[in-house]
Amino acid sequence: MENLHGIAPQNIKLLFENEQLNIIKVLSLLQVLRNRSKKKFYTVEDVIFYYSLVNFDLIKLLYEDVNNLVKNRNRYLRFNKSINQIILELSNLKYIDIKGNLFSKKEHLGIRLNEEGEAFINTFDSEYFIHLAEIYKNVIINISNNSVNKNKIKGLLK
Repeated sequence: MENLHGIAPQNIKLLFENEQLNIIKVLSLLQVLRNRSKKKFYTVEDVIFYYSLVNFDLIKLLYEDVNNLVKNRNRYLRFNKSINQIILELSNLKYIDIKGNLFSKKEHLGIRLNEEGEAFINTFDSEYFIHLAEIYKNVIINISNNSVNKNKIKGLLK
């Protein structure tokens, strides 16, 4: 039986499975974190939390009684699994520094954007990425990455 995943046209795959775009979005988030706080390294959990709030429209879960966002919660969990590959690619490109080693648990791993990554992300001066950075800034300022909020977007609290 032919794999149905391989049947989709390339432009549809790029729309829904664009890992390069996800990498740029993570770099944009890391740049905002670097510019907004004195903290040198950020946990992978910080990146997953803020990325998911903005890119999967999960902010509603924190302020509204919304039960129909199961699909978005699933995207959060899927991104939680794919972040390792993104971190590996960013590290191989030498765009981030990593605090920890291959055997560190994700919650103990620290990452930060370095100068090469900063130079690369600064080449993206489109309105889309400028707007995305503004959204990240607002979310980081207004929403705490705490256990209550994490559990809400994971679907563990209402």
